[in-house]
Amino acid sequence: MKKDVERALRRLARLPTGERRGRPAGPRPSKADLVRLYVKGGLSLRETADKLGMKKDRVRRASLAYGLPIRTAARRPDLRLYSKAEIDGIVKECGSVRAAAESLGVCIRTLFQYRARLRKQAQKGRKGQK
Repeated sequence: MKKDVERALRRLARLPTGERRGRPAGPRPSKADLVRLYVKGGLSLRETADKLGMKKDRVRRASLAYGLPIRTAARRPDLRLYSKAEIDGIVKECGSVRAAAESLGVCIRTLFQYRARLRKQAQKGRKGQK
């Protein structure tokens, strides 16, 4: 046991200070590329990495190093692009909430929750106007 500790200490003493061990880091993507593709372009980390020709972990680490926000893997539905009147019109046109959810490409529960949120926002707006 004592020999192992002595050997480890000798090995550490030979290393120059500040030298990193392990595999050398490759080229890091530029901040401009990450902003263009990931932040403004809306691509995922994986898609950004594919476009830049590197691994997604390297793109993620570089994004964190540059202070860019990392999005979650969950894809937000595009319902926020529609107003309450437009969603109600789509539901009326389709004949049911289930059919409207299918045509919008979202889960029926998501559509119900989104409509409830819009109703609450409309009620808060009316209370504030009184």
